[in-house]
Amino acid sequence: YLIFESTFAYQFSNMNAFISKLFSLEGKTAVVTGAGGYLCGEMARALAQAGCNVAVLDLRLEKAQSVEQEIKQLCNAKTMALAIDVTVKEQHINALKQITETLGKVDILINGAGINGPTPFLEIELKEWHAILDSQITGTFLGCQVFGEHMLANGRGSIINVSSASAGPPLSKAFTYSVAKAGILNLTQNLGR
Repeated sequence: YLIFESTFAYQFSNMNAFISKLFSLEGKTAVVTGAGGYLCGEMARALAQAGCNVAVLDLRLEKAQSVEQEIKQLCNAKTMALAIDVTVKEQHINALKQITETLGKVDILINGAGINGPTPFLEIELKEWHAILDSQITGTFLGCQVFGEHMLANGRGSIINVSSASAGPPLSKAFTYSVAKAGILNLTQNLGR
């Protein structure tokens, strides 16, 4: 019985080490767009606490810098804050260049940037419609394209696109937001094929 218990403990310990190594984020570099916001800010902080170097990207530089400072207080991760308009391809390209120069190759991208609008359907103006779709779908598309090409060149990487339960059945009256999140879901499924 003692031999069995000892052998089991040894095997469990080895398995635990194997799983920890297999799923470890230690030393990886993660990029989070929309990281000045609540949800993606939490993702950026969690990635840093899991051992990632984190690039905090947001349209509002002051919000990104605030999350960057919180990360520095939480843990010893390398981090940087950058302003980015995710609807502009050149800004993705410039962000990638700055990130790789400072933090190294990118292993993880979370496309979380995007705005919302609760305007009733008959009152939605084209300016609002396009702003929401561009920030959500176009921003996700460009992130996948620019950072995805970098990951393919490196032979590895993970892209996480943030959609919503509103992508399927109409759960809210945020019409444009729901359309955008459905587009992100479809884009992600197509890229995953």
